[in-house]
Amino acid sequence: FFDPHYAEAHNNLAGLFYKNNQLKMAYQHCQQAIKLKPNYLEAHINLGLIFLAQHKKEAAILQFKQLLKLHPHSIQAHWQLAALYWEEENLENVHYHYQKILALDPYSVELLNNFAALMLKKENVAAAIHYFKRALALDPQHKIARNNLAATLLQNNQFEDAIWHYSLYLTREPFDKEALFNRAHALMLTGQLNKALDDLKKILTCDNKHIDAHSNLAAIY
Repeated sequence: FFDPHYAEAHNNLAGLFYKNNQLKMAYQHCQQAIKLKPNYLEAHINLGLIFLAQHKKEAAILQFKQLLKLHPHSIQAHWQLAALYWEEENLENVHYHYQKILALDPYSVELLNNFAALMLKKENVAAAIHYFKRALALDPQHKIARNNLAATLLQNNQFEDAIWHYSLYLTREPFDKEALFNRAHALMLTGQLNKALDDLKKILTCDNKHIDAHSNLAAIY
């Protein structure tokens, strides 16, 4: 039995239609759920996702903004808006929504890693390193943050720290060719040529046509 005045049922139907790419029907049931229950958080989120699936970016942005007027602490709405503003390279708006998420969820490793990436985009290297380190303090096994921090340190001539973080990363991803090459590069720049040789040779066991590895090996020899 389907109660046409039951908002949750309309929202559940909207979700089913959305999963089956029947977006028109999903939209209709979502709208009905919101009509019956104007403050319905999940229905408002679903409506924004439907707009995104329909490639209606501006409608999605307006929808998530409207959602935040009703539910200012909706982390999902802030995430969605931050992602949409990233696509437009509207960095100030991304920053705004990341700050809101951070206030609501200060232990989100994913957010801290993304915040660091935003700081790099804004050319604030010190802040980026700070956020990467905060992410790793919460989750030392977070491979993406570790690799990103190592790369940032290398690009900013902090070679010993870069080597240390690449070494930690490579304990979990021992055949990552890019990380091996970058650590070898840092080792070469700090005069640790024998260790650099080991990394470059390891790359060639995976990819014998890695031109940069051959070139650096030749330079060392």
